[in-house]
Amino acid sequence: MFKIKSILFPLLIFVIIFLVFRSWFQPLSLSTGDWSYKFPQAIREFSVYPYAWSVSFGNGLGGSTIFLLALNTYFHATTVFLADTIHIRWILIEKILWFWPFITVSIIGSFLLFRRLISKNTSFALISSLIFTTNTYSLMITGGGQMGVGMGYAMIPLVFYAFISILEKEGVMRNQITTSILAGIAFSAQLVFDLRIAYISMVLVGIYYLLRLFSDSSAKLKETVIPYVFIPSLITLLLHFFWIIPFVILGQNPLEKLGVQYSGTGIIEFLSFARFENTLGLLHPNWPENLFGKAYFMRPEFIILPILAFSALFFVRNIKARNKVLIFSLIALFGSFLAKGSNEPFGQFYIWLFEKVPGFQMFRDSTKWYGIVALSYSLLIPYVLFKLSKIELKKIRVNRYLIVLIFIIFWLFTIRQVFTGELKGTFSPKKEPQSYVELADFMNLDNRFFRTLWVPGFHQYSYYTDSNPAISAEEYFSSHTPAEIGKKIGQNLDSLKAAGVRYVIIPEDTEGKIFVEDRKYSEQVYKKTVQSIRNVLGLKEIRTFGKIVVFEIPESQEHFWSPSTSLRINYEYINPTLYEVTVRNAKKGDILVFAENYDADWFAIKKEGKRKLQLERAISSSPYDYGLNSFILRDGGDYTLEIYYSPQGLVNKGLIVSGISLTGIVVLMVFLRRKKS
Repeated sequence: MFKIKSILFPLLIFVIIFLVFRSWFQPLSLSTGDWSYKFPQAIREFSVYPYAWSVSFGNGLGGSTIFLLALNTYFHATTVFLADTIHIRWILIEKILWFWPFITVSIIGSFLLFRRLISKNTSFALISSLIFTTNTYSLMITGGGQMGVGMGYAMIPLVFYAFISILEKEGVMRNQITTSILAGIAFSAQLVFDLRIAYISMVLVGIYYLLRLFSDSSAKLKETVIPYVFIPSLITLLLHFFWIIPFVILGQNPLEKLGVQYSGTGIIEFLSFARFENTLGLLHPNWPENLFGKAYFMRPEFIILPILAFSALFFVRNIKARNKVLIFSLIALFGSFLAKGSNEPFGQFYIWLFEKVPGFQMFRDSTKWYGIVALSYSLLIPYVLFKLSKIELKKIRVNRYLIVLIFIIFWLFTIRQVFTGELKGTFSPKKEPQSYVELADFMNLDNRFFRTLWVPGFHQYSYYTDSNPAISAEEYFSSHTPAEIGKKIGQNLDSLKAAGVRYVIIPEDTEGKIFVEDRKYSEQVYKKTVQSIRNVLGLKEIRTFGKIVVFEIPESQEHFWSPSTSLRINYEYINPTLYEVTVRNAKKGDILVFAENYDADWFAIKKEGKRKLQLERAISSSPYDYGLNSFILRDGGDYTLEIYYSPQGLVNKGLIVSGISLTGIVVLMVFLRRKKS
């Protein structure tokens, strides 16, 4: 009977988790919110090699993506491999690379961590996995398509497990070095997915180490500083050298380029939706509808979670257990305090951290700190259940499986919206809308470079590539109402032409989240938007695909153009950081406009035979009208220029260091493994 129970219980947990994420196993697209659909035409343009500039970044007007190089490289390389080599469709690629790994890594990491820190008991370790994988925060970020954040979150227990394993490898230096390298590799993998979550993991690892030192000041623990801190940091730096060093040298702050609305303290108060009771209860403020800005009242059932978690303090009997429980209780409180953002109590402290602490400016959305609350509760709550199962009432021990079963029923009640169909996004997958498939086919017929302007903003099925970047009208004009956007399009047709915008597109709102009034889809808002664009002089309505309406802007410019009517231009795209531009009939002082967001690190280098002039003699980009790049030609006649983004040179050199480091780490691990055996 015991063996049957020991088999049935893990099976029950896995069945529950499968039922929670059952929509991820359907042959349908999971594209929603931040998770956009990738058409085959777009995948064909993916750059496997890491490039420091993306034409599609910066609201479709180009921008430096150095801080996203690791994520983009993983995303593009793996997608291209599966699409070109194995010939599978995007609806399966997204699941293989993102959604199924989220489930797997979350379960394994939390399971191993509980067994390492709390108990070897499999039943309660699986409860830990259930809590960490299926809480409201994890369901909201994955349901909204934030899969970079989701994968970073999934790796928190695994990264933490790798680091605390270092503290237990005392005495044998070789074992400590091996474990330190593995910790560095685990953290490096997490850093690929999301810099903010990796930052949180390091804060968690640092707090745990300091609290361990405070509670156990033994010399052996102090000796772990080098393997715990230095070696993993060095491994991470070397593996990510190709983007960290250029990022540090150039000193680029992507938030500052987005404006004060993203980097100022005002954005914190605007985005602080979670209250302290939400964060303590591990209740995402947007649960369950996941509508931006719509925060819900505290649900009473979630009050039980912190009561269960912090009651662990009453069950400790020995010093070692007491220290661990106290540490994770403090970490849970710390995470809950930060996750509420600028809300009371002491909301100004979060703003102070945002202004003063290096790296904290990344957390304008404070809910990212829910991750360490979830981690702490996934350890503390099963610990309490484990202790309750050992209580004897009148010499009768409480049945372990009964305790666990009661909690599972309660837990399923807290996330019941998963099963009632109230959760949307990736939990409500749909077939690709035919209207967007037809639009992609239409745009793919035109091989020229052009941009599209989406009014008022993007849909997850918006078609875009490096050849056809997409611009959100809301962001471009800083306007939201149909009347305002229509008016500004009419006033700024010249700027749109200069940027190479050929089509203005009104999307079909298949999810009812674009044309809304009082947070509900409104057909009237959609019709007003269409009419406001039809009223713009200079636009020509050319096609409709379902409810998608396409307008054309006549005489829009190419990627490279000139206000000089005599200058003839031909150009060839080499990669996102390099173009070859041939000019004819050039006159000294002619302006060559490069229709991308202005960046002083773009240069034009004149080619002379097979030899290029040195960068010092190159023409640096000058700001042109509408924030575009331009180059003032120094020579007349016919010749060829290389338009080059100079930070790519740093990336190329850094990539050599990262490649050598990866090879060296693999060789070292093999050597240590053989020596151990």
